[in-house]
Amino acid sequence: MVAGAQTRAVVEFSVATLHRSADYESPVESQCLMGTTVLVNDQDNYWRNVTALGPRYDGWTEELSLTVMSQDEYDAWLSAPKYICTAVITHIFTEPSTKSRFVSDITMGGLVRQVVDSKGKPVRKGKWVQVALPSRRSGWMLRSQLQDHATWLAGLSATPQNIIATAEQFLGSPYMWGGNSTKGVDCSGLTWMAFHMNGVELPRDTSQQVKEGREVSLDDAVAGDLIFFGTPAEGGSRERVSHVAIYLGSGRILHASQVVRISSLDPESPDYYQHRPILHVRRIL
Repeated sequence: MVAGAQTRAVVEFSVATLHRSADYESPVESQCLMGTTVLVNDQDNYWRNVTALGPRYDGWTEELSLTVMSQDEYDAWLSAPKYICTAVITHIFTEPSTKSRFVSDITMGGLVRQVVDSKGKPVRKGKWVQVALPSRRSGWMLRSQLQDHATWLAGLSATPQNIIATAEQFLGSPYMWGGNSTKGVDCSGLTWMAFHMNGVELPRDTSQQVKEGREVSLDDAVAGDLIFFGTPAEGGSRERVSHVAIYLGSGRILHASQVVRISSLDPESPDYYQHRPILHVRRIL
């Protein structure tokens, strides 16, 4: 790859992990879901430095996790009818049968092309639909585990109840630094996914999310607000926001801390979350 040149690509895996440098031992910065568009900036052996375009983030990932495209192929991907995976995690099969081999796994929020017939109608067999990955490898998914992407977008309603319902699907998921998929999430990855799946695009990191929406007091907090924790500014040091949770109401929060769980803000409660003081409450909706 010529230095400074950018190539367009689309994430082929269920989750492409972005590392800080071209090394598996390098810290994880973020993740990209299947169907995420990226710009490839540089390469190092089988590693590719990319700028992900949703949410925007830079990092290094493996070449096989991407399908590199020409401009025409990229435009075709953008304009193609797609499905969005609404299941927490599932698989694409080689045949319309759960007894057939896997083509790939796919997680909530992943995008695949719709395979259409000569009349432009989606190819279906009973409770199955045919899909294609960004590379055009094809397979089959259960219709109950995905939705037409355009229809899904048109039907989104970003209410506190819907945000919380999405976040609750992650309960019990392991904490993973840099994770923002149903395979593992960090605190801001959880909030990003909960809002993303309801049509609200937050920045990826806690330090960016705390600048979104408007400030409210803890006494005025309502379900769906974001509660930010961290280290207050003192002694000449700057404030450090290091954790975010979704407020459920009645003094309870849903967040990713070791595991995605529900905790209390009440010091008398046995599940009191006491690790960091509250710095901000932000109303996004």
